[in-house]
Amino acid sequence: GSNITFVTGGALAGNLASTEITLNTGLSGGVVGASDTAVDVVANALTVNGGSAGIGANATPLRMRVNTLVTDTNDTSDGDQYLAQDPTVNLTVGQGDLDAGSATITLKGGKFYTITGNDILSTLVIGSGASAGGTGTIQAVTVLGGGNLMPGAMNNPRVGILNTGAVTLTSNGNLNVFAASANTATGPQPSGVIASSGAVDLGDANLYLTFAQANLRPGQTFEIITGTSVTGTLKVGGLTVFDGDTFEAGSYLFQINYTATSVVITALGAV
Repeated sequence: GSNITFVTGGALAGNLASTEITLNTGLSGGVVGASDTAVDVVANALTVNGGSAGIGANATPLRMRVNTLVTDTNDTSDGDQYLAQDPTVNLTVGQGDLDAGSATITLKGGKFYTITGNDILSTLVIGSGASAGGTGTIQAVTVLGGGNLMPGAMNNPRVGILNTGAVTLTSNGNLNVFAASANTATGPQPSGVIASSGAVDLGDANLYLTFAQANLRPGQTFEIITGTSVTGTLKVGGLTVFDGDTFEAGSYLFQINYTATSVVITALGAV
């Protein structure tokens, strides 16, 4: 296989509304991003089939402005992927998934959304300025400082389940959750939910809770995280919130509770 190399000032500039681009490098090839910060590829749909050399590098990720993306470096010797999306365009994982086999996919910028059946199949690292979430499936995920994990749909109401492997949040990582009361009843209500098949380490990460207040009522609950085990705490407004603590979001007061396998938010009332 051969590398596909983007040079400074060079780009495959298609039409964001209609162009479909496929990059094939062969089994030992890879895609090398340019050393500048300009976009390498513009397309409606981008497919990248690489080999052991992977896609991009830590300092030079493949920079895109696309609506949908499929990647495959799952080979006899799997290749790491370093991906950066234009932050002004939400990216949806396409049919065919993002797949680096046993290697790692690192997001270096932009928003990456999964949907049911369009998933991220390899270990994921969400770096500063990057976001990942949706309602599909991702594997084990680490959220670094400035990175964002966003369970729930891309569009309103931004609710739904993001299925994951083990989750590791860090102290400057961000968890962004939307709570959308379905009605005015008390009890469980829909929200963005992380449903982990493994352990969840909250890491004293930042919780950003947004909500639709029209139906919000005292006593409504939002189970935002489940896992085989849940350890650690979250921060709100820069302050750690421990089990049973209250915090304000917008003009409403909430309580947080941690169990051995979940994190639950309870609406208490307007402030």
